[in-house]
Amino acid sequence: MTRSLADIQRDFATMLRADRPPGGRAGIYHNNRRANFCKALALTYPVTARIVGEEFFTRQALDYLALHPSRQGDLHHAGRRFPQFLASGFASRGSDFAYLADLARLEWGWAEALVCADASPVESEALTAFEPAMWPLLRFSLHPSVTLISSNWPIHTIFDEHRRDQPALVSLSAGGECIAVLRRAQIVEAHRLSAGEYRWWSALQSGQTLGEAVEQLVNEPAPATGTGSNAAEFVLRDALARLFALGAVTAVTVP
Repeated sequence: MTRSLADIQRDFATMLRADRPPGGRAGIYHNNRRANFCKALALTYPVTARIVGEEFFTRQALDYLALHPSRQGDLHHAGRRFPQFLASGFASRGSDFAYLADLARLEWGWAEALVCADASPVESEALTAFEPAMWPLLRFSLHPSVTLISSNWPIHTIFDEHRRDQPALVSLSAGGECIAVLRRAQIVEAHRLSAGEYRWWSALQSGQTLGEAVEQLVNEPAPATGTGSNAAEFVLRDALARLFALGAVTAVTVP
């Protein structure tokens, strides 16, 4: 009896997903699938992989593969849920490795910034097209590559150090950090933000007007992330200058 192509494909897919490789040449495909997935995930999360070591990272990657197999040929996006996977596993809240979930969030933001849609930033001179009385009504469109992260741990410092040949020891008790990941001139960058800048950038990214974002920053209590108070050291003029200098704004409009 001749088997249908659909049956053959289903059996082949089942073989690929099996915990153990089958005998014969089919095992090559089974092993290659797992090896290529682990390699792709390590390329997306190189700092996380370096910190935990190759053997442990591979075990985590295979557990992740079992729960979240790739649904497309491009493995770049296969790691989208890896930060959540870590946060629900060995890097869950209360664990000594809880910081790794936030570190992975930073690395995923970096990976996404590499491939996201492009957009041309505007200079701060764009503000001169509006009367000062209109400024509270302005809406800022942030670059598609912008990812904002607030962490209880110094993940920007950890990320920065472990991309060096000889990373320095970073104390987890150094305090939390806020980060903006974005692509500028085809180069991805990660910048530390003050707690006030983070809240302000987040408000602008969500579609709030300049006036609404500033009012929220002034009135809301500080976040319980160990990253400092919202309004401390926040100066609107300086924050605007930095926002534009980093190429984070692609349009300024009035509703």
